[in-house]
Formats: sequence, C-alpha cells, structure tokens
Amino acid sequence: MKKTILIVDNDDGVRDNLSSRFNNIGMFTITAKDGFEGYTRACKESPNFLLASTLLPNINGFKLAYLLKHDERYENTSIILLTTNEIQNEENTFKDCKANYILKKPFKFSELKSILGLS
Repeated sequence: MKKTILIVDNDDGVRDNLSSRFNNIGMFTITAKDGFEGYTRACKESPNFLLASTLLPNINGFKLAYLLKHDERYENTSIILLTTNEIQNEENTFKDCKANYILKKPFKFSELKSILGLS
C-alpha cells in the first residue's frame, strides 16, 4: 500500500512542487491550502506523514501539529513543520506542539526525504 503524505502550505507553488516530487517517488499525496483545511483532510485521510508550513492562515502549523499529536489517532503520524524563520526562534513553540521535526525553507528535497526515512 502506498504511503500517504498531506502537504499543507498556502503557497500554491510549494504545494504543487512537493506533491509532484512525492508522486514521482510513489507516494499518494493530498494537499491543503490552510490549517483548517489541513486538519479536516488529516482527520478524513489519516496520512502517514504531514508537512505543514508554520505560517498558515486560519490554524498555523504549530497549532495543527498540536491538535493532531494530542489526538491518539494521529500520535504516530510523522509531522514535519516548514518555516522561513530561524529555527532557534521557534524552538519552544516547536517543542510544545510535539511535531517530529522542523525544517527551514528553502531545503533540498533529498534532505526532506531523509528526514521522512524515504531515501
């Protein structure tokens, strides 16, 4: 069975690029443009992985990770947060939300695959 990844980013280009790249390596991709849609899609689809920008409209990426990680149905979902800010500036918020990893944009796709255990 294909692994599923939910990509939540308000930038169409980021969503489309990552979706295409993950499809090319055999994953099933789902996308959402804001945190509320991301939460709804996660609850409906139960993805194996979730990538979310920290700067999302409606529900930011930290809150999205917090909501999912504090629901036993999604505690094993790997959540990677994507940020344009310096990681050390978001370290405490990151720890509180229980996401698995935070990655600074821009990043190499190979690095992201490695973090997800796909390389």
